[in-house]
Amino acid sequence: MRRIVYHSVMHPATPDMPHHFRKSKTEQLLRHSTLDWTIIQPGMYSQTALAFFDHETAELMPSFDITKPFTPIHERDLAEAAAMIHTNEGHSFATYELAGTELLTFVEMGSILSDILGRQVKTYKADPDKLAAFVAKARGYTPGQVRELKLMFEHYDGHGLAGNGNVLRMVLGREPSDFSTAMHESLHTRSTDAG
Repeated sequence: MRRIVYHSVMHPATPDMPHHFRKSKTEQLLRHSTLDWTIIQPGMYSQTALAFFDHETAELMPSFDITKPFTPIHERDLAEAAAMIHTNEGHSFATYELAGTELLTFVEMGSILSDILGRQVKTYKADPDKLAAFVAKARGYTPGQVRELKLMFEHYDGHGLAGNGNVLRMVLGREPSDFSTAMHESLHTRSTDAG
């Protein structure tokens, strides 16, 4: 029988983030099924920080409290872990929280970006309504999607999104990439693509 690997999200059973909570309902359907399943629950991608970064002005502007904790995971590490889980035996009926090993605030992420870029990155909280409106226009979000985006901003504003990196370390069989490595690689790829 083939195994289903479901890409969920860290902390799915969080009612104040409906898009997370829906993932928990799907997880429940899998657990109550006769399928051979594995669930992965990744944290915030390291590269998500760049979605809030203006390279021209060197401003890092998330729409939530910049002092709240996150455990970002490098997208490459997540892809590698997912591939290993997909292709190796021994992962049936497991639920894996996949987080990075560093507990970082956006203030600290901004400091790391400053070191990498060799210029001062200013980090501050952007207006969540303005950012949600910008994202909605850029991506064609419905009013319901905008509401859920703002609810996510509110949750992050109050709690951040922190997990534990031990499971990722176990699955990879090595130390996960740190945020600095993820940013070095992502910014180099960006500059190469632009050139």
